[in-house]
Amino acid sequence: MAQLSWSISNISKMVYFTKEEEQTFENVVDPLLTEEYDVNYAFQTLILRMLTDWPLCTNREFESDMHHLKIMCARDQMEKLTDEGFQNAIKSLYSKRYDMDNWKVRLLEYYLLEMKASGLDRHDEKTRKLIGSWSKFVDEYRAKYLTNIMTTNDRYMFTVIDRAILKDAPPHILRILATDQLEVEKGPWRARMAPQSIMPFMQYCGDRALRANAWEKWTSRASFEHDFYNNSVNIEELRHNNEGWAKTLGYASVSEHRLANKMAGSPETVRSFISALTKRMRPVFMDRMEAWSAFAAAKEMITTELQPFDLFYICRKEAEHHYEVDPLSLMKHFPFWETFANLIEVLSHIFNLKFEDVTADTKLERCSTDVKIFSVDDLTSG
Repeated sequence: MAQLSWSISNISKMVYFTKEEEQTFENVVDPLLTEEYDVNYAFQTLILRMLTDWPLCTNREFESDMHHLKIMCARDQMEKLTDEGFQNAIKSLYSKRYDMDNWKVRLLEYYLLEMKASGLDRHDEKTRKLIGSWSKFVDEYRAKYLTNIMTTNDRYMFTVIDRAILKDAPPHILRILATDQLEVEKGPWRARMAPQSIMPFMQYCGDRALRANAWEKWTSRASFEHDFYNNSVNIEELRHNNEGWAKTLGYASVSEHRLANKMAGSPETVRSFISALTKRMRPVFMDRMEAWSAFAAAKEMITTELQPFDLFYICRKEAEHHYEVDPLSLMKHFPFWETFANLIEVLSHIFNLKFEDVTADTKLERCSTDVKIFSVDDLTSG
């Protein structure tokens, strides 16, 4: 990371002393891309090490380490965009983009969009203070919002003692829900108010009343049911401050601000996509709803209208019944490396890529002898 910061400083000095007409993609951006490649390689290597060979710690401590690592890397990636000299060089290069390769133009556009969306291109003191103020309040109310969510999450748990209620659950789901990791098959099992726990519970819990209770608590977290932890004020403050932030940066709305540097590009694109998707999916959903209802009545004795808390469970059961699939047996038919080889064959065909196993030819360090290293070539661009 320090090496990347040093390179950014050097590039900034070079840009400052180089005439605008002499600035090129090769002497402004390329040197940074080379350094960023090394940093990203180190970052991905460390993530692999963390996922495969990290000191024993709690899940919360591990997630905290991972979060701070990602933030540190992202901050280093963004540092170059804060330099005014680099910003001016990017704008100058973009104005001379007509003879550049397409990927270079797209990268320059990405830099420009990031600068505007983050307010990094605003240098007058008044605007900087306004941006700082809006940003501070957004961070403050986001923290309050998340605190309320996390606090109410800890107030409810859903315990299953009877193994028959989770009879369809595969081993990895039982492991997630087990209160004792040494007694995964015996239980008891408990769902917490967290996505990685409550969602598998909704899929595999055969007790409809328990599913209904879990869904009701999940969808009413930090709501008007909780006087002290009610998030309505925090949501309104977030809406207000995000709107002020967006308009300070020159955007008409929060959605326009949030989408400006994303693939969609604008709210209109998203609305168009949703409208087209709705027209295509509504008839399919209605047809599937009839099939789910018929299955629920025949196999689960649910004769009333299906509720949202039923769909997690019924959709899975109906699909397994329709295709005559036993997930527990199916797991045995997907050994890792054979499955991986088939996946990269499909990816190679779709994206015109070439995967080559270079494990035996490389001197790169591996955290385990089970790890394989692949070279990936883009056959389209070379």
